[in-house]
Amino acid sequence: TEVMIVGFTWYPFDPTQQTQLTLNNLPYSILRNNTNILQKMNEISTSVAKTISKLNGGNTQELEDKLKEYIDKKLNNNTPTNPGTPKPQHIGKIIDVSEWQGVIDWPSVIADSVTLSIIRVQHGSAHQDLKYMENLQKCISAGGKHAVYAYFAATSTSDAQQEARDFYNRTQKVVAGKQQPIFYAIDVENIEMSGDVTQMRAGVEAYMSQLNALGVPDNKIVLYIANHLYDKFNLNVARPGAIWIPSYGQNDGTLANSLKPTHPYDLHQFTSKGSVKGISGNVDMSAEPSEKFKELIFSA
Repeated sequence: TEVMIVGFTWYPFDPTQQTQLTLNNLPYSILRNNTNILQKMNEISTSVAKTISKLNGGNTQELEDKLKEYIDKKLNNNTPTNPGTPKPQHIGKIIDVSEWQGVIDWPSVIADSVTLSIIRVQHGSAHQDLKYMENLQKCISAGGKHAVYAYFAATSTSDAQQEARDFYNRTQKVVAGKQQPIFYAIDVENIEMSGDVTQMRAGVEAYMSQLNALGVPDNKIVLYIANHLYDKFNLNVARPGAIWIPSYGQNDGTLANSLKPTHPYDLHQFTSKGSVKGISGNVDMSAEPSEKFKELIFSA
């Protein structure tokens, strides 16, 4: 049981008033039969008495200073004045990697201010990324935050469901019992479904529903959507936890020379020519996470 001291009232210049301690918004008298609490109260009272005895002749400024120190160290246990205020979270680099990055030095990557690594697991069901197992294992071992993605290549809704099962099962083969991915991203950047763009929405819906059935809720699903095909795909963008859109512009590795996506997004992939320590050659980089995307990252 935890007991928090939430109030301390003392009248140093009026001895007729009784000193009061309040615990969890309850008067001390309600808990007086608890010997452990009584012992702690005696310790605190002794500490206060020693503090008062050191004051010089009613020096109120010193009194205030000593009491402030006492409250900070004893009552609040050195916690911040407003413990409910969320601590600012640092957003560093956000990268996505696949077998094309070759062997990655994950400790160096994480040390290079990489907040999130999104790791490819497969291209459709047919191609399992050759480095995904190694990348997941080593990213986790290095203490990095990770998510996973899979390229959507389904030719039918049933094919989409199979891809989703393979995506989930291949991921769990590595992470079961370990740190789970922050999200599962579906990479939708080409007209699939046997070339019928009107069926893309149904295929992606079937994919997401299959992930749901496997235990991945909508808020842990991210859709990566090609900016130039966004309207044609007509996907249900209100359903997933976030929308991730590529838009490169000059594609010189800088956010400044990129072009913002022309559709609403929660994360902007701004280049395929980024640079990160621990990775030889280019790497995809993303920036400008929305508040919703930040919450997705730091809620894990």
